[in-house]
Amino acid sequence: QLTQIAKGHIRPDKMATWMRSPHPRLSGLTPAKILGDPRGLEMVRQALHDDCQGNPL
Repeated sequence: QLTQIAKGHIRPDKMATWMRSPHPRLSGLTPAKILGDPRGLEMVRQALHDDCQGNPL
């Protein structure tokens, strides 16, 4: 299911790490929350973008 959500954007192992992350955008995220929130995937994309900019997650 995670892989379906990710569609290549989010590796499941990364997602598992993020779900335990103190990063404010990611802490407490679960696949269900991401699917249940219209902005869920966008939040992850933004955090992923932040990560690409070198900000620690």
